[in-house]
Amino acid sequence: MTTPLPLAPDLQDRETAFSFISRLAAMNGVDTAGFCTDMGLPFSKVIDGKPDALARLADLSATDVEDLRRWSPRYLGNREHEFRGNRLHAKAIKESTVRGCPACLREDTEATPGRVEGGMYIRGHWLFRPVTLCLKHQHPLVPLWTEANVSRRYDASARLAEISPAISAGNLDKELRAPNPFDEWIEARLAGTPTESWLDQFDLYAAAHFCELLGRAIWAVRFPKWKKFGPERAWMSFEMGFRFATTGETTVRDTLMQLQETIGEPTDGPKKKYGALYDRLAFDLLGEAYAPFRELLRDHIASTWPLGPGDDLMGEPVLERKVHSVRTAARELGMDPRRLRKLLVDIGLVRPAETGRDDQWELFDARAAQPHLDRINTLVSAKDFQEALNMSRSQFELLRKEGHFPPAIDGGDHKPLWDVRAAHLHLESLLTGAEPIYVNMHGWDDIPTTAQSLKV
Repeated sequence: MTTPLPLAPDLQDRETAFSFISRLAAMNGVDTAGFCTDMGLPFSKVIDGKPDALARLADLSATDVEDLRRWSPRYLGNREHEFRGNRLHAKAIKESTVRGCPACLREDTEATPGRVEGGMYIRGHWLFRPVTLCLKHQHPLVPLWTEANVSRRYDASARLAEISPAISAGNLDKELRAPNPFDEWIEARLAGTPTESWLDQFDLYAAAHFCELLGRAIWAVRFPKWKKFGPERAWMSFEMGFRFATTGETTVRDTLMQLQETIGEPTDGPKKKYGALYDRLAFDLLGEAYAPFRELLRDHIASTWPLGPGDDLMGEPVLERKVHSVRTAARELGMDPRRLRKLLVDIGLVRPAETGRDDQWELFDARAAQPHLDRINTLVSAKDFQEALNMSRSQFELLRKEGHFPPAIDGGDHKPLWDVRAAHLHLESLLTGAEPIYVNMHGWDDIPTTAQSLKV
């Protein structure tokens, strides 16, 4: 068993292992890299939160190993980490910029007078990208340093020593802001405290990232130049998305619907309307953790967007149309949208133009409407109907008077229309059992001539 070092700091609340070993080295008067080499303890393994490295560090400092693990990210491989029971991509927990709260760091120095940089330490929750505020001081987390080299980046004591004058002078201080519900939700999730949010059922970072993407889409409506928001305003996207997502799927769907009706035209497509929310879920965020949000967006678009074969939905071709708009149906039928809408109103599929939505967003179920559209596609005027059945106007009027060939559509503010297909079926029923002939023979006449000669 390793004998603990006589000089060792106390592990502080939420302190990471890399911060602690850096302070341990500083207390013993050596740099972190040299200290780790002397102790046979690779600093890279401490940074990665490897169990054997943390156990060795715990022995050297007489510290509880579970306390060391509690707020230290553990590398799992393939750029993924485990943190507070959550599986996170490196972008969520190991960015090249280390952030922190200057007010917390000043408190650290006040607690250790005469040893300014040695008293300051890095809290684990500061590493988590969705955390943007210190709830204790209501101070935004600010960039402390940016370093590409991993060993230098996490040598906390050395880096804090470099910026300690700026911290003490208040040069890193920013305007305070009150915590919002997203800040409080993230804190509760990291602390392991359940909340009443609909998002609690999902992976923490996937849920937070979804809030951010949804928030960015909403800000695109309210603030056209939202893309120019700097990192210091990232909290605005998280907060905005959380506001609409926390209450449940219905609110999310309502929000998506409002976005697609507000931004541009339906012909712009979901990619243009939803921006990064669509792009990231469709092409980048393909892991299992994002599956619920991906399916929610896909189902919403398929159910509320007039997409058909030939269109693309989240990187996959649309094979079957689920929803028609007046505009898409008119295009498929080759009809004027105004005329088609009147016909659809008469059969109760859509609302009148005065009370409904624009033709591009007046939607109806494509499968349920198909029989009606098939009929509409064969409807013709009286003149065209007579020509199609090779009958005179007078004969047509006589047949109508006797109850034959009623119009398929008759009402509203448009002319009656007849279904040629139904008329042919009616005639065929009259000829049940008859034998058709294809060349005129002596004594044979067509129906109109026979009817005329018989005065019927």
